[in-house]
Amino acid sequence: MGESPDFLPRVLVVTLNPQHRETFEKILRPYFQLAIFRTVDEAMDEAAKNHAQVIVIDQNGRRDRNSASFLDHVSRLKQHCPGLIATVGAGIEFDIDKAHLRLPSRFLNWPFKPKQLLDAVSQVIGEKAEFTWKLMPKEIGRPLTVTVEEYQSISDAIANG
Repeated sequence: MGESPDFLPRVLVVTLNPQHRETFEKILRPYFQLAIFRTVDEAMDEAAKNHAQVIVIDQNGRRDRNSASFLDHVSRLKQHCPGLIATVGAGIEFDIDKAHLRLPSRFLNWPFKPKQLLDAVSQVIGEKAEFTWKLMPKEIGRPLTVTVEEYQSISDAIANG
């Protein structure tokens, strides 16, 4: 597969499943710098060297919640990554309070549509930026936040017809 330009946001994916790997490649590679790993430890090493915007942890279609494992990954990866996405098997719900994670996160069930994954990655990246803007002085941060809200309402109106 071709390489993504360096200016694109960096997304790391952890998956052991070859079909899932192919799906992530097809959906994410055109829009993001993408690196795929077999273990969370490999992704952590890479994130420590080259900051990532999002790390996707594929739970390999697991049929259990595996929440404790995901929370462990979150605490280990938090310092290297502004956001996390977990993918799990159909019908699984994570019983995790997102406020407890203290970083933007999304949970997707397989199978998901390409737009769902792209939206989740974009939302996680955007939430981190907006969080940073809220820490800025109001006269600087507020116009940035309002601009994003306006663009989002335009985008939503177009999407809804």
